[in-house]
Amino acid sequence: RVLEDRGGQRHADCGLMKEDLMARSRGGSGLVPLAKFWSQDRQQNRFQYVESIEHLRTIGALDETSGRHPQVRIPNYVLGPLNCHAYSSAVTRCCINECELIMKDIERQVRDPMATPEALIGVVSNLSTSSVDSPRRLPSGLAQRLHAIAAERSGQVPLHGRMFAEWLHVAFPNECPFPHSLDDGALRTHGHWDKEGVLELQLASAEEKAKQQNSYNVSEDELHGGPEELGARPWVDETLHFPVLRNPRGTLLAGPARVALLVAMGAL
Repeated sequence: RVLEDRGGQRHADCGLMKEDLMARSRGGSGLVPLAKFWSQDRQQNRFQYVESIEHLRTIGALDETSGRHPQVRIPNYVLGPLNCHAYSSAVTRCCINECELIMKDIERQVRDPMATPEALIGVVSNLSTSSVDSPRRLPSGLAQRLHAIAAERSGQVPLHGRMFAEWLHVAFPNECPFPHSLDDGALRTHGHWDKEGVLELQLASAEEKAKQQNSYNVSEDELHGGPEELGARPWVDETLHFPVLRNPRGTLLAGPARVALLVAMGAL
């Protein structure tokens, strides 16, 4: 019962953090300019964002390609290891990966590790999240990207590949993290960053913050930067297939069971 209460409070805190970060972004982009991420004038006492550029880059939370100025990817940050809380030596609770719930819905409707672009567009355009209402018309760039992926794979899109994971990140920028690979799986754990002498090195210096604060001298348009249409963002053409996981009955693993096994295998 105590763990359930703590889990509920942790989920509520994560939701409030997400809302706070979304208020600093614009147009549902899922991106927060680094200057606004660190800004003191807009911060409430509940959340203090103090991570360094190097830490944000290491965990995949720093977007340095979509605009003229560095921006923080909301889902990658929220799911970051420093936002996990250790309640005991055996129990650590992190923010819920909302994208796993999206994938679970897609897998339940598709029932296959591959799908046509048309089928995926039909499913995804009717999925709702805490920041996306359905039904919706997906940007043309997203549809074109799915067809480009399928064109290289006999007309089918692999659901458990890196390219579809990135596509989901663009389709649900506030829920789905950018698929960022780490050579050392320990970097994803709260325990690694909580070691003595390690955490202090991940905090942004006064010099870093001062440099980003100078960005406030530019216009809001330049500060946020990047294409307004999500589908027009730069894509990373890198193929990385996550394993298709099945339980002993032969059905696809989804949700928490799938992500737990992928983490154990070092695939996430």
